[in-house]
Amino acid sequence: AATLKSNMIIVINDNGMAIAKNVGGIAKLFSNTNWQQKCLQFFGALGFNYFSEPEGHNIGRLIGSLKKIKDGPRPAILHVKTEKGHRLKGAQKHPYKMHFSAPFDPWTLKVGKTPKVTYGKIAGDALYEVMREDTSIVTIFPATPYASYVERCLAEFPDRTIDVGMAEQHALCFGTGLALNGIKPVICYQATFMQRAMDQIIHDACFMDLPVTLMVVRSGFAGYDGPTHHGIFDLPYLRSFPNLKIFYPKDRFELRRIIRERLLGKPKHPMAIP
Repeated sequence: AATLKSNMIIVINDNGMAIAKNVGGIAKLFSNTNWQQKCLQFFGALGFNYFSEPEGHNIGRLIGSLKKIKDGPRPAILHVKTEKGHRLKGAQKHPYKMHFSAPFDPWTLKVGKTPKVTYGKIAGDALYEVMREDTSIVTIFPATPYASYVERCLAEFPDRTIDVGMAEQHALCFGTGLALNGIKPVICYQATFMQRAMDQIIHDACFMDLPVTLMVVRSGFAGYDGPTHHGIFDLPYLRSFPNLKIFYPKDRFELRRIIRERLLGKPKHPMAIP
């Protein structure tokens, strides 16, 4: 965009959060006390004209900023500071639980009936147990700790539960690097997003026959999230990968057993547990 001098305006909605807590260099840049000057230098070096609006919920100011940018040089970035869950008390009380939701009552914030126990919860609890027993187990996840049920692991084992941000490919490569050094990596994906790391799974884990464990939640139909989140492609493509073992548990007892046997033993091959 910058090289072509394209007629583009990029709006950055900066509410200080990703889905969970922000990680990475851009997060540090945006949270810097001198963020406007730092961002001006950063985006300027990339060839963009940089503008900021600290009051992102002020519609009048936003319109004024957009009009100003519209008549100015391009490409341009409008960096807007907002508050996640603005004026919705339930969302403000928790940093990310209202990032998405099942249908709920806007007055009470109560949702409809949900399953008491899910396979993801059972897997997360089992992972927490084995991490307490074996300090060589490291959990890696790309930005969604609640979806993979690793919040308890993150709270109790922050040095061994690592959020790499929305970087599914990096999560896999990071895990293979740990495996090469005798660590037992567990890489937690939502099934639909694991597709982004398909190449890394093949070349960096399967071809090298490394003992990485893929913990894959929401395999199958994902419910109200719709077709973008249905994990219906994982088994077809995973079955074609060399050296990869797939364990699809028939019930919660098998699920818990395979996690314990796998991670408390000496894994020798890559394994996916959808």
